[in-house]
Amino acid sequence: MVGSSAGEIEGLGSGARLAGWRARVAEVLRRDPVAGRDPRAAERFERLLVRLASWVGDRREVAEAHLRVHADGLTFLVLTRSTRQDEAFDEALSALDVELACDGEVRFRVDVLALPRRADPGTILRDPLVSVPIVPR
Repeated sequence: MVGSSAGEIEGLGSGARLAGWRARVAEVLRRDPVAGRDPRAAERFERLLVRLASWVGDRREVAEAHLRVHADGLTFLVLTRSTRQDEAFDEALSALDVELACDGEVRFRVDVLALPRRADPGTILRDPLVSVPIVPR
């Protein structure tokens, strides 16, 4: 059921905000061909969001993060606080990419991408169908 892990992500609130978040989750799941056949898809998606929120919460380098939904998949987009490349941060992001790919409970293919804080994702990436802000836990 959508909502069991939602309470673990700070900032979702309740009422209209939570209903809006649930609508976004439903849209993501509707667009994913694998999720349509998985009765636990909503639970798995929540697990993904909680995992991303935890990862963001452990990183001071992150200015903001979003899970962007495109017709061809999911992208975890991180805007960093720095305008310079940080090798340690890049390694941590790569490790997250591998962990997500190997997590049999998530089952969503997620591309990970970091951009410097001054980058405008709209000029670099196409607009997503749905974008879910990832708020640190």
